[in-house]
Amino acid sequence: MGLCVTSVIVGCDDDDASHGGSTNDGGSDSGLGSDSASLVDGGAPLTMTGSAGGVTLANANAFGVIVATNASGSKTRLRMIFEDREALCATGFMRQNATLLNLDLESPDATLKPGTFPIWDQTHSTPPYADAPFVKLDGSCKPSPDRGAKSGNVVLTAVTDSSVSGTFDITYADGHIQGSFTVPLSCPSYPQTTCVP
Repeated sequence: MGLCVTSVIVGCDDDDASHGGSTNDGGSDSGLGSDSASLVDGGAPLTMTGSAGGVTLANANAFGVIVATNASGSKTRLRMIFEDREALCATGFMRQNATLLNLDLESPDATLKPGTFPIWDQTHSTPPYADAPFVKLDGSCKPSPDRGAKSGNVVLTAVTDSSVSGTFDITYADGHIQGSFTVPLSCPSYPQTTCVP
């Protein structure tokens, strides 16, 4: 997999593979700078500690979407985006100068279920696996830098019709993050990917 953030969002290639996707949203304030993030207005919190390249994420909104896929042995894909902007479902998540963490999971099962998703690499190149770009977007919504995960795991602990929960522990070339999440599956469709404020 080895995705760059724009593949997560619109489709680019980092090392090996690209993917497609779908969506859902929490709601809240924006914020950046502490090393703890909270999902407000969306229910349960996202907690995150650590940073990569000095980038941290605070007061994140989130959405998640589960879609069927037939790519590279994957039958189900879960895309979760955490971002320091509001109205991700309505406005989209390609937002100028936003900070964005994407947890992108591929499963070999037709129905997504709890389990461990190791970060994609040459030894984890068939599902289940995950990718986790963590970036700061610039004024043109381009990642600067385009930071992909090097190792680690995303663990899904619960999957319901309305949300997914789990933990993550991820290493980047320039940092490390870990934490837990509960992400609502509430967007009626995948948000638009046009760059907006």
